Parts: sequence; C-alpha cells; structure tokens
Amino acid sequence: MPSIADKILYNPFNAAFRANPYPVYDVLRNTDPVHRSPLGFWAVSRYADVAKLLADPTLDFYPRDMYDRIRDATKDPTSPTAKIARWLMLTDRREHRRFRGLLNRYFTPGAVESATSIIRARVGELLDRMATDRPIDFVTELARPLPLNVLCDWLGIPEADREQCRQWAVAIGRVLISALNPMVLRGMGEALLACDEYLRGLVAQRRQVPEDDLLSKLLTAEHAGEQITEDELVADVVLLLGASSETTVNVLSLGVHTLLRHPDALAALRADPSLTRNAVDELLRFDSPAQLAGRYTAHDLDIGGHLVPANSKLSLLIGAAHRDPARYDNPDQLDLHRPDPRPLSFGAGAHHCIGAWLARLEVDIALRMLLERFPQIHLADSAIPWRADAIALRAPAVLQVQVSVR
Repeated sequence: MPSIADKILYNPFNAAFRANPYPVYDVLRNTDPVHRSPLGFWAVSRYADVAKLLADPTLDFYPRDMYDRIRDATKDPTSPTAKIARWLMLTDRREHRRFRGLLNRYFTPGAVESATSIIRARVGELLDRMATDRPIDFVTELARPLPLNVLCDWLGIPEADREQCRQWAVAIGRVLISALNPMVLRGMGEALLACDEYLRGLVAQRRQVPEDDLLSKLLTAEHAGEQITEDELVADVVLLLGASSETTVNVLSLGVHTLLRHPDALAALRADPSLTRNAVDELLRFDSPAQLAGRYTAHDLDIGGHLVPANSKLSLLIGAAHRDPARYDNPDQLDLHRPDPRPLSFGAGAHHCIGAWLARLEVDIALRMLLERFPQIHLADSAIPWRADAIALRAPAVLQVQVSVR
C-alpha cells in the first residue's frame, strides 16, 4: 500500500490545479502539512510554518551549486550573470544587509507616499483612455502599464526612453520568475546588458546635473558610513524595473478579478473607500499572485515535527497558508473588514519585498480611482486564461471587463 508521501498530492504543473488550487491546499494542510513530494521537494502548507521559514535567514533561494556557478561567472564583470549576481536575493548575508540598508529608507511607507501624486496622475491617464462601449483587457489597459510608468516617473527616466525600458523590464522580469533558469538567462542577457549600459549613462547625467527624482537621491545613499557604488545602484534599479513588470501587475489584475467575483465585497468597497487599504491585504490573502516561495535548506531542519535534511528544496505554499483556519477565521470567505489580514505575498523577514509598500499604494489608489470613475464594472468573459509561464504565480493572462460611466 503506497504511503501518502508516495502520492502526487500537489502538482503545480496541473492545469486543473492552477485554475483552482485551494481544494488541494486543504488536503495538504489537513493530511500532510510537510509533504515530501515524489516530484523532488517538500511542500509546506501551514501558515505558522510558512511564515517562520520565509523569515529564516539560514535558508537559501537557490541550491549551493547555483551560487558556485554564479560566483564562477562573475569572474567576467561584464557578463549578464555578473550583473544579476548583485541582486538582493543572490548576495551573501553581509552584502544583503548592506544593500537593504542602502535602499530601505527610500521604500518605507512614509517614503513611498511621496509617489502618490505620480500614481494618481498615471492612473487618471489610463482611465481616461479606457473604452466604455466594448469589453477591454484590464491587464493590458491598466494593470500592466501602471507600475512601470510610475517607477519611471519616480526614477526620472525620460518619456522618450519608456518603451525601450518596458521591453527590458519584461525581459528582466522573466528572469525573476523563472528562478534564473539558465535557458531564460541566456536569452535575456542582451536585454540585461543594454539596460545596464543605459542606466550607467543616466547615472552619469545625474551626477553632473541632479534632479528632483529617486535616481538622484539614490546617488547619495549610504549605509554604515559607506556610500552606494555605481555597480550596486545600477543593479538595484535594474532589479526594480524587472520587479515592476510582475508585482503590481498581478496584484491589481487578480484583485480586480476577485472583487468582480464577489459583488457584495465590491459594493462594500464602493460604499466605503476607506476600506481600500485593508482590502488590498485581504485580497492578497484571499487569492495571492505569489502562490509559493522556493527555498533550499543549508542544514537539517525540523519543520513542525518533520526532519527535513540539508540540501532539500522547499516549496513554501503561500496560497495554502493564507487559507489556514488555524490562522484565520472563515479563511475561505473574502472579508474586507478582516482584522490584520497580514498576507505573506511579499515575503517576510530580511527578504520582505522592498517594493511592497509601493505596490500596495499603487493598488490602493488604482482601486479607489477605478471605482470612483466607473459606477458599473463587470466581467465580460467568465473564462479566465491563467498565466502558465511560472508555477509560482497565479494571475490572469487576460481579464476581459466592461466598464460604464452610468
């Protein structure tokens, strides 16, 4: 008789699972919350375990041999891999603390509030262009262009260069969601190098003539008395551009999809826009674009009474954790008034997403302005094609909606 660990209880590649993963998550949490999959990883599904592991600084993003290969590749400082090796998730713990120290002050809740007028202006422009006489793809019309436009405005990237930056950002974003798949990395190398070269030119301009933008401010960033280097600055901006092509896009499109599937919640948000800030976190909890986070164990680890050996791959199931009844009352219910939703979608601890507060603010403002502008909004097509390019993501590839001013 095969044991439960021999069954493929959780298959993230299965199309039916991707359309609705939550019944499978319930089975995992109830029967095998630290599940050793025959696919070669451990699937962790309880909130307490996932939250603790996301914040565990001893876990690695990638296997040790990946870091070794990256270290070898950085012997050529002009290679794409050398550029990526400076990203936050690939640095060693000392460098990671330094990078976070350099950037944190510019991405606190208070600091990102300075981007409010930029976000409102960009949302307004996109809503002005939105057709009201036919179905539109919400992803294409609003969710995808918004975060890159906002980031470029905030950084001070000239309008004439935006389309090229968008193409680079999409390519870099693919590297992020593919977990540095070598095939994708090779294919995206040209974009990485071109973006790096462009940003170095822009940095040189700002050194000569500083402006009132984030890039000029980052030139003076320092941590523990050490100023940011050009390599660090450019690597961080490249990473921000890549992340902008994935994070807010998916949070906003999936959040709107959820609201349109729950008309009572949509009506409550229309009636009381002050709910929006809490609603963003509850939407993230209820149906998170980040469904899992991968980690690797550097040593033997006890997870909820299960001994997981060193060099094991972990799939931390954020989507499952968010429906854990041990953490949330009525977890399968969307409740915009829920106290302290505290989603894990942006990570935790030292690896909490540095752009999380900016993404929240963008979604908050976009939802408020969308509902204020259009008294009527509904799904134009109930068949949702889900993105299939990365198993960690849950987001509509297309979201057909129709809006109306009356």
